[in-house]
Amino acid sequence: MWAPLVIAVWACALLLLQWRWPARPWRGPWWRRAVTNAALAMLAVAVAALLVKPVANWTLATQPGAGGLLGLVQWHPVVEGVLGALLLDWTFYWWHRANHRVPLLWRFHAMHHADPDCGVSTALRFHIGELALSAAVRIAQIALIGIALDAYLIYESIFQAAVLFHHANWRLGARLERVLQVVLVTPAIHGSHHSEQRHEGDANYGVVLSCWDRLHRSLSIANQSTVRIGLPGAPWSFLASLILPIRRYGLSDGSSSDFTPGRQGARTPGE
Repeated sequence: MWAPLVIAVWACALLLLQWRWPARPWRGPWWRRAVTNAALAMLAVAVAALLVKPVANWTLATQPGAGGLLGLVQWHPVVEGVLGALLLDWTFYWWHRANHRVPLLWRFHAMHHADPDCGVSTALRFHIGELALSAAVRIAQIALIGIALDAYLIYESIFQAAVLFHHANWRLGARLERVLQVVLVTPAIHGSHHSEQRHEGDANYGVVLSCWDRLHRSLSIANQSTVRIGLPGAPWSFLASLILPIRRYGLSDGSSSDFTPGRQGARTPGE
């Protein structure tokens, strides 16, 4: 019961911090993005509450005994919980990477990257189609890993807090950034992931821990004062965002894209 309240307080704190110490100049009126992202977030929260969470809970409840990979070992519950959380975070890394590499998945995930500014509200800007597909991923993760309910709920809270944190347009300071980057995905790491530039944006797929990008050699950190956020020419208004997966849009160079990875103009997700 306490987790949603803590997450809400954390989100409000990050909103104040990015307003007071932004890492990147804002490209437009904050209220326009806030209204659009809030409306998209309401749909996203509804889908998560009505589909993703029930699916995850059903999988946990119906999984017989200690199944999955963790069912093969007989370790202390705390050790199994930590290992399960690490496996969840690692598999989320690959799910995120797949959203950039697989054309069908990118069609939905592109809406998230179409935001011309990356901030706290961007953390809630996901297409309902992507969230629906993620429900199947949750089933596979939980079933294959065999994580216990308590460990899953703890990780889920950490996951939500981390997504809000690394999307925040917050200038932590060079020293704190360097320290946190050793372990966590920070605003500078994920801000680079939202860059228009291909060599900056095709990287940094981690969610909570930065070690997965280091391990798989996909870590790249751009200068946050000069990085340009978004997808060139992609619409980001409410209705345009919802139909983004089925439409073509003009790029800044006058060409068009059908969301096939490898054909995104200045930034090409997933080649």
